[in-house]
Amino acid sequence: MSFTVPPGYRPGLTTLTTLTDDQVSEVESVLETLPSELSMSLLAEGLGRVLEDRPESEIEALARSLLAVAGLVEYADVDNTNLVSALAEDIAQSTDIDVSAEARTKIGKHLVRLLETRQLRFAGRARNLALEYERSFRDVRILTDIRPVFGSDPSRAPVGGVVTAILRLQFIASGNADPDMFELALDHEDLLRLRKAVSRAVVKSESLRDFVQGSGLTFWDYATWEDGNPDP
Repeated sequence: MSFTVPPGYRPGLTTLTTLTDDQVSEVESVLETLPSELSMSLLAEGLGRVLEDRPESEIEALARSLLAVAGLVEYADVDNTNLVSALAEDIAQSTDIDVSAEARTKIGKHLVRLLETRQLRFAGRARNLALEYERSFRDVRILTDIRPVFGSDPSRAPVGGVVTAILRLQFIASGNADPDMFELALDHEDLLRLRKAVSRAVVKSESLRDFVQGSGLTFWDYATWEDGNPDP
C-alpha cells in the first residue's frame, strides 16, 4: 500500500528533491543555529538563507512539509535511525509525489539527514501536542448581513430589516491538509458575548505564556506555525 501524502504537503516534498547534498548540509548547519522553539516562520527564514534564489511560496511549502514529517516521526515515537530511514523511504516512494525514481531517492536521503536535527524533532513533538484535536482553527471572518422585511405587498419598499452577523470559521480537520469551513449566524447580543469570552481567553493565554517563559521553559507559539496544518 502506498503512503498517502496529503495535497498540501506534496509541493514541499517535491522541492526537497531539487536540493543538492551541499544545500542540505547548509540547511543542517542553519537549523543548528535556530532557537529550540522552532516555528514555521523561523524555519522558512532559515531555509531562505540557503535557498535565496527560490520563491517565498516554495520555501514556505518546504518548511511546512518538513514540520509535518517531523511531527509524524514524533507521533510514531520513532527514535531508531533505521526506522526513521524506513519511514522516510515510505514517504519518498508514495505515488502521491510525481517525481522521477532518482528524485525519490533524494527525498528519503534528505529527510533522514534533516530529521536528525534536534530543533526539527522538538518542533515536531510540540506541534503534535498543539494540533492533537479533532479540529484546529485556521482563519475567521465576520460578515454583516441585512435582510429586508416586506409587508403584505412585496412590491412596496421594505418595512424594516434584520441585521445578522455571519461568523465564518475556517478549520483543519484531523488527518486533512486542506481547510474546511462552517458558518454561524449571530445577533448583536451574541457578538457581545463572543467579545467578552475572547477577551477573557486572551488574558488567560497571556498569563500562562508569561508563566511558561518565566519558568525558564521553551515556549512554542502555535500561532506562528504552518497555518494549523495537521500531520500527513
